[in-house]
Formats: sequence, structure tokens, C-alpha cells
Amino acid sequence: SFEQLHGHRGDRVWTAPRMVSRSDEANRADQGNTIKASEYMDEPEVLEAKVDAIVSRASGIGDYASKKNSINSKIPKLRSPYEAKPTYAHRVLVALERAGYLHHYVQQNHDGLPQKGGFPQEKINEIHGAWYDPSNPVVQFSGNLRTDLFEWMIEMEKRTDLCLCLGTSLSGMNADRVAETPAKRSLKSRSRALGTVIINLQQTRLDEVSAIRVWATLDDTFKMIAEKLQLDMTPVNIDPPRACKDQFVIPYNKEGKYDPNSRMVWDLRDHQKIRIQNPEASNFNQTGEIFRKDEQGHYVVHVGRHQYRFGKWWVQCALEGKWPFLLPFVNADPVFKKVEDDDVLMEDSKSEIPDTIHIVQTHKPVGDTHEWSLSVNPVEAVAQVTWELHPTFHPPAVTCTEAPFSVTRTGWGVFTVNFKIQLTNGKALTGKHKL
Repeated sequence: SFEQLHGHRGDRVWTAPRMVSRSDEANRADQGNTIKASEYMDEPEVLEAKVDAIVSRASGIGDYASKKNSINSKIPKLRSPYEAKPTYAHRVLVALERAGYLHHYVQQNHDGLPQKGGFPQEKINEIHGAWYDPSNPVVQFSGNLRTDLFEWMIEMEKRTDLCLCLGTSLSGMNADRVAETPAKRSLKSRSRALGTVIINLQQTRLDEVSAIRVWATLDDTFKMIAEKLQLDMTPVNIDPPRACKDQFVIPYNKEGKYDPNSRMVWDLRDHQKIRIQNPEASNFNQTGEIFRKDEQGHYVVHVGRHQYRFGKWWVQCALEGKWPFLLPFVNADPVFKKVEDDDVLMEDSKSEIPDTIHIVQTHKPVGDTHEWSLSVNPVEAVAQVTWELHPTFHPPAVTCTEAPFSVTRTGWGVFTVNFKIQLTNGKALTGKHKL
């Protein structure tokens, strides 16, 4: 039907997608999905029209639905899935979140690629398990989902107005509800929801109820979206503050729960003992240790008889107190700092917190505009600085994790810059600077 080809909000003049790969194999026979795994693509002009109306196979990580004659079959395989890097589509999703278009991400894959690209951990529900969260082992098809993550997903399902359904075969897994509910809600009343946009090369069971059905690769589609929305594609730095040397003062208590009055030292140095603290985790109360860092700077963690990765992006999430659930783990014997304690955590030495930290501004004329920069001095006790610029700059907020923690831009107007200086002792300084 027309709706299966283009969605119920499609244009009747759009031509049907063309088959680019034929397959007589079932899409996901292991889940009872008997839809054939043939692949289709929209004509370029139709794809552009669909983008106007409105991620991880290309990373080298294998999926379950693509078959041997897939157009993706020539993508080089990686020695290890941990080597995978975010695709262009992942980076556009990050830019969409920074620009305020994207609010939540239900991740059916386990690969951590959105977070590697800079997507905030606190906005990602890895409902089926995660390679970079030791408290969230991958859930087998016959396994049970974590209750806290399931309840979070239900909340997203109820609140979602527009769902982008990307690359999934929609084979009847529990997470499909996040795409199915807004799609059916939109069919009942367009004023209640915009519906679901499905982007996939293969057919799915929800094609007929989609708002817009796109037959294209994710990278091709999101490249057009980025251009049309003029998104800022500046890479996001996910490295932890180096000055802390893997000891981070975070606002969480001994149970791993957010507490603004607590200052727990999260010690991620090699051989530090840890404990899985979340009762919802299948490995709850198991102990282990931080073993080492891998080539990408992620922590290799041993828990029980298993080895896991712990994504380095978790540090920033914890420093800012943004993870809404219990931390993946806490130290077996956690250390706490007093609120009035101004000692700075260093591996071999302690640095005094200065009485004053200066905001240093420089500028020089560039034609009819000015190039200006902001930095801080001294830098010895500074872990990172976040600069909040005028909303006309993209991105409007810039976080710097290396000295001199500077930001440089070009413009003609004056405005007030808000800043937040995160110190190595866990304290934060906030203020304003007028250019």
C-alpha cells in the first residue's frame, strides 16, 4: 500500500522505492519475524522530499537482520567490536540533541556508539544491556529487562510526540512500543502526536502506520538533515578531566544515589576494588576491580568472572550529578570528603585552591568583527570549565577539559557569558563575564 511505502503523512506523487538487494531469507526468524530481508532505497528526489517533511551498521559492528547479500556486506569487520567508532549518523544525532531537537534515546544496540559520539549518557536508555556499563549486562532474548530501565522506557513511550525509528527490524521486542505507540496515537488524531518516522532499508511490520517511511541509509539521510537544519557538527570531547588523575569527587552517596550534599571520591585508578550497587542489576552485589584502561581510554573492569568496559563518558555524567538512577558501581570502601574540605585530590601531591581564579579575555579586530577568547588563570586546581555563550553561537555551551580551558569565537556584538568552573576537589564556581 501507499502507507507501507511512504507513511500516512507521505505525498501521493512520491514514486515507490527500488529494490537494491533481494533476499528470500526471513528478516529475524529467531524472533518470529518472517518478513523477507530484501532491501530498498528511495530515489534521491523522494528522499530529499521526505527529509524536508520531517544508527549502527556502518560502524563495522554486525547486526542480526542484514544478510550475506546486503548492500552493507562489504563493510570491513573489526578485530574487536570495542574498536568501533560513531558513524556520521551518530554525530548528527548528537548535534540534534545539542540543538534541542532530540530529547531521549532508547538504544536497542549495546555498542556505546552514541555516547562515543558525545550523546549524553543520562538521556540514553540502554534497555537491552550495554557493553560499557558493568551493571547492565546484555540481556538475552529469554532474559528479563531491568525494572528501573523498563519503567523509564514506559515513561518515554507515554511522552513521545515524534519518534525516529532508526535501522531496527521492529521484530516484536519490548522496546518496539516506543515506536508503535506514537505511530498509532498519530493515526487516531494528528493533533495528539506527530507519529513515527521509520528509516530502514528493510521492510518492517510498522511501515503502514508510520508517519513518514524512508528507504535509505542512515548516513545519507542524516547528512541531508544536518545540512537543512544547519547543525553544528563540532566533535564533542568525552574525555574525563585529566587533572583529577582518575579520582573524581562526585555528588553521590555510598549507595551510588545522587545526593547534592555528598562528596564521594569515585576512585577509578587501576586495581581499585568496586561493587555493583544497583539491586536491579543481574550481577547485583558482585565485587570486582578496575583492571586498566583500553586504547580508547575506557576502563576495563573485572566483576565476578566477567570482564566489562566502563565508558569514560560516565565520569562527566557523574561529576554533574545527572545520572538519575544508581551508579553502575561504587568503590568497595568509598571515601568521602567534607563539604568544607578544600584539599585537592592528586595522585602524588596536593595543590592549594587559590583565593581567586581570573577570567582572562583577549581580542583582536578581524575586518568588521572581533575575534575574542576567554580562559582561566591559574589552572592548577581546575578540572574543567563550561562556557555558556549567546544562543546564536553553535553550540551555545562549550565544555573545556584541558588547560588553559579557553574558548575562541568571532563576532561583532557584546553579551554576558555565564561560566562554571569545576575544581579538582569537586567544588564548582559559577559566575558571569561581560565581553
